[in-house]
Amino acid sequence: MQTDIKALQQRIKKTIVFVTHDMREATILGDRIAMMEEGELQQVGTAEELQQNPATPAVSAFMGRFSSQRNLTLKEVFTPTEKSEYIQPKFDTHLQHVQFIVDEHGKSFTTINDGAKQQTVDAIDHSSSIKAAFRFLESNELTAVPIQENGKIIGTVSYKDLARVSIDNE
Repeated sequence: MQTDIKALQQRIKKTIVFVTHDMREATILGDRIAMMEEGELQQVGTAEELQQNPATPAVSAFMGRFSSQRNLTLKEVFTPTEKSEYIQPKFDTHLQHVQFIVDEHGKSFTTINDGAKQQTVDAIDHSSSIKAAFRFLESNELTAVPIQENGKIIGTVSYKDLARVSIDNE
């Protein structure tokens, strides 16, 4: 559902208010997060702002429970090339999502977004943080990004992967 909500928000380019009790979910879906406790607004900001500068003891306690999973790297959460729905050896006209056309050596690729728009996108290094991948996805308006190790594409990370890691680490 998180992937669907994120894709909808990107498609309609409108603000969406999403209520959750799961900080990982809020981090995946939201640019800005409003923390409330017992009906009282505690703080509004990015996840990083709430983590680094909690305005109240309640925000500090809540963010402390969340922070233990923030240090994962992409190597721990990506989908390998052979299992990724986004990596293709050639353009597939039947697919309606972003495709990374990767050669047999994993060295070069082309990005085709929604079957129409072609663009060049840099791959993210496997040692990058989940936060870096999330920002990359947002800034490039993609649902997935290729992951590289030593210059070779080894897989992808998508909103779905980021959502899965948030559930697996509860």
